[in-house]
Amino acid sequence: MLPVGTQHFTVFVDIGQYICHWIALAVGEGFRVHVVDYARLEVPFRELGLERGVLAALREFRDQMCKPGWMDADGKTRRSPDQVWIDAGWQGERDELDFVYSFCTESNDGNDARGIYRPTLGRGAGMHGFRQPAKRTPEVPHVGDGYYIARASRDKRRVYRVYMNADYWKTFVHARLSTPVESPGAMTL
Repeated sequence: MLPVGTQHFTVFVDIGQYICHWIALAVGEGFRVHVVDYARLEVPFRELGLERGVLAALREFRDQMCKPGWMDADGKTRRSPDQVWIDAGWQGERDELDFVYSFCTESNDGNDARGIYRPTLGRGAGMHGFRQPAKRTPEVPHVGDGYYIARASRDKRRVYRVYMNADYWKTFVHARLSTPVESPGAMTL
């Protein structure tokens, strides 16, 4: 159930060959973060292979969880996520998972500019060097804290990809977990 005062509701999916992990986070006033839900998706890798197996797991997750949404604090209405960010990096940028881009385009009904499903690439100082753009441009329509959204061409498709500063977000999570529950900025389960 989403807590009272939820302002942003985001789901993150980490892709794996046999299992995908996901977490749903609600952010409210005072930058309080609440873990609404989390679990794993079984990937039918042996039956379908990597690409088709992960696609099957993602489609089931989208249709069974994201589209119906989670119960709001009033206990009567359901709310779908504002954004669903899916890890598209396997072994770095050279080995991006193209089927994640296909899934996002399919799930956004071909309109990636307004869609909620986004491929993400986490980059830290020791990996490929995350570089935060200083300002928005036509190719980078959104710059946030520790992330930005950029256009990427994939097989004649225009996809909006999220680049995340992995070091920033790991530090963020640790800070939220060590904040006393009654204080602003605390993470709760």
